[in-house]
Amino acid sequence: MQQAAPLHGVGKLAVCAAEIALSHREWWDGTGYPARSRGDKIPLRGRITAVADVVDALTHARPYEDAWSVGQAMDEIQGLSCRQFDPAVVEAFNRTLQLPVGCGPTES
Repeated sequence: MQQAAPLHGVGKLAVCAAEIALSHREWWDGTGYPARSRGDKIPLRGRITAVADVVDALTHARPYEDAWSVGQAMDEIQGLSCRQFDPAVVEAFNRTLQLPVGCGPTES
């Protein structure tokens, strides 16, 4: 994982933001970008932001796409757990929403 360069005179928030910007597009299985980091090599902040970013994108309307329900978005997140997303982060997110947990799509 590319490390943020030391930023003299810049606070911890800026360093945290740089870490998130450099890591939230990485995938749990190593097929993301920019560094193709995998698993625990991806900073936790980036792994959390990855889930939040996709849920936010799916649940808000775009000019080219209607908004999904939170349930639909979480089904998509669940389906990508262990591939795109850290399963522990998905589990924590599901617990917050009180949804079933595991790898792969939820069972109906």
